[in-house]
Amino acid sequence: SRFLAKSNRSGLNSLEPSPLDEVTAARCAAQRRENMVVGRLSKVVAPGFKAVAVALLLEYSIICALMSFCAGSATLVCCLLLLLGLMLVGEETLDPVSPNKPWIRALCMISALAALVIGGRNYHATFAPYLVASQGRSYKDVSATATASDHADAGTILFKNGTVLDESKAIGLRLYGHTYCVAPISMRQAAATQPEAGAPGPTVQFWAVGLDCCKQRSSFDCDDAGNADAKGGVALYTPDDGEEALMRQIFAPRVFRAGYFRAIEGATALYGLQSASLPVLVRWTKEPDSMMQGWLVASILVWLVSTLQYSGVLALIWYATNYKSRRARYGRENSGLSSQGLPPF
Repeated sequence: SRFLAKSNRSGLNSLEPSPLDEVTAARCAAQRRENMVVGRLSKVVAPGFKAVAVALLLEYSIICALMSFCAGSATLVCCLLLLLGLMLVGEETLDPVSPNKPWIRALCMISALAALVIGGRNYHATFAPYLVASQGRSYKDVSATATASDHADAGTILFKNGTVLDESKAIGLRLYGHTYCVAPISMRQAAATQPEAGAPGPTVQFWAVGLDCCKQRSSFDCDDAGNADAKGGVALYTPDDGEEALMRQIFAPRVFRAGYFRAIEGATALYGLQSASLPVLVRWTKEPDSMMQGWLVASILVWLVSTLQYSGVLALIWYATNYKSRRARYGRENSGLSSQGLPPF
C-alpha cells in the first residue's frame, strides 16, 4: 500500500504542467492568433477601382445635378440622406481592416461637399436666371414709356423701334463688394431732350442693369449695351427673389436687388430723372431667347464638365492611396519571407 501511494503521488506530479510547457503553449497560441490575423490580412482585397469610382462619381453627379437644377431646402435634405445612405452601405460592405476604408470615407464626404457647393453656385449663376425668365410672360412691341406695373410679371421684353439705352445717364455704385450698374431705357427723342432747369425729368419705367460692367459715370458696358440693334431685355434675377434664407446664405453669391435700387436713386438724383416706384429691371440684349438658352446650356455644361473633372481627380487620389496600400502589403510579404530564410522576390 505504501508503494502504491508513492507511485500515485509520483504519477500526479508527472501530470502537472511545468513552467516551460506553459510558456511554450502560450507562444503557440500567440503564433496561431498571429497566423490567423496575417491570413485574414492576406485575404483582404481593397475594393476594386471601378466599384468605388462609380459609386463616388454617381454620388457627385446626382447631388450636383439636384443642386444645379432644383436647389432648395428639400433638395438639401435629400442630398444629405443620400450621403448618409451611401456611408452606411460602405460601413456594411467594406472590410473593417481594409487599409483603404478611411480614404473611401473621406472621399465620400469630399464628393458630397464639392457637389453641394458647385451645384448651388451653378443654380444661382445660370439656371435660376433662365428659370425665372422662362416662367415669366413674354411681351413684344413695348414702349419705353409704358407703365412698369403692367409688366411686373415679364420674363422677356422686346421694345418698340426707336427705344435706346441712354448710356449718358448711366451710373455705377459700389456696394456689397460689387459695382451695381444701371442705365435708363427710353425713347430716342426723350434721350436726346434735356429737361429745363428746375423742371422734373422724364419718369423711367425700365432700367437696364448689370454687375461689375461699368464705371462710376456715363459708362455702361453690360451685355449687349454696345449693340445698336439691341432693343430687348430679360427679367433680372437676384438670389433674394423669393429664395429660402438658408439656401441663400450658404450657396448664393452676395448680389442684392437693393443694390440696383440704390444705384437708381443715385442716377435720378444726379441726372434729374424720375423713376417708377417699382421699375422693371432687365438685362439688355438683342435676342432675349438666345440669352436664356445660353444660361440653360451653361448650367448643363457646368454640371457635366465638373463631373468629368472630378472623375479625373478621383482617379489620381484613388491611385495614390491604392498604390500606398499595395506597397505596404508588399513590404509585409517580403518581411514574412525573410523571417523564414527565403529570398523576397
